[in-house]
Amino acid sequence: MTDIPMAKTFLAAFGLAVFGGALPMVALANDATFGSAPLVLAQAPSFDEDKIEAFAMAEAKIQKIRSAYAPELETAESKLEQIEIRRQAGTEMVTAVSQTPGITLEEYNAIVDTAAADPVLAARVDEALAERTE
Repeated sequence: MTDIPMAKTFLAAFGLAVFGGALPMVALANDATFGSAPLVLAQAPSFDEDKIEAFAMAEAKIQKIRSAYAPELETAESKLEQIEIRRQAGTEMVTAVSQTPGITLEEYNAIVDTAAADPVLAARVDEALAERTE
């Protein structure tokens, strides 16, 4: 059974079409006023090359699913039909990542989130994806 909150996080990640360009991640110190709290750079998780490769494999599957559902989404006759098409595609996407060896849904999401704020990771991801599409 799919964890609905995780699936929502996963599906929200697909809105991030462009990696990089975002501000660095920061965490506020635990201070109730927030006004006087110093900013502390959050420690970004590190991902080895095997994890990046697994991510690229999963993302290739995701891109195929997006492409398969795009025509249906364009010709949907109502918002309700669009919602159902997105739900079906999302379910397939979650399954595709879950069945990719070497990566979990949580790790996939972590790479998407981290790459959005880390240009170095974004470049590594872009390189791995480019190698898969050549």
